[in-house]
Amino acid sequence: MYTKYKITKLKILANKGDIEAQYILGARYDYGKEVLQDHKKAVDWYTKAAQQGHAMAQTALGVCYANGEGVSQDYNVATQLFKKAAKQQNRIAQYNLAYCYANGIGIAKNLDIADNLFKSAGILVKNNSAIVVIIKLPLC
Repeated sequence: MYTKYKITKLKILANKGDIEAQYILGARYDYGKEVLQDHKKAVDWYTKAAQQGHAMAQTALGVCYANGEGVSQDYNVATQLFKKAAKQQNRIAQYNLAYCYANGIGIAKNLDIADNLFKSAGILVKNNSAIVVIIKLPLC
């Protein structure tokens, strides 16, 4: 429902504390949809939703930290955000966290944990290499 809202409606809802509107507004700024792309504003809105426990906002904010978009690059913060979202069964976060474990990015390398997370995310793994991806990314 929120994905069809115009930016003005989203801003009203987000400013009232609506968690889903905050996440969607962050995504709009992140990708420049109906607004000028602004990663700092995206981070601000993602943060508001993430602090309230929104798994996709936590994942998106983690990606911002991993890539240094709108914030200083910080893999430790990224992995902590991915962990929070992964605990909520967010498959994108599980995949991102698995990648971090597999490569020792922001967290100690652990191929067993990576393998389990890849499987939880719906990735078939053979010899620590993802061979089939079945994740569908959400659209905003």
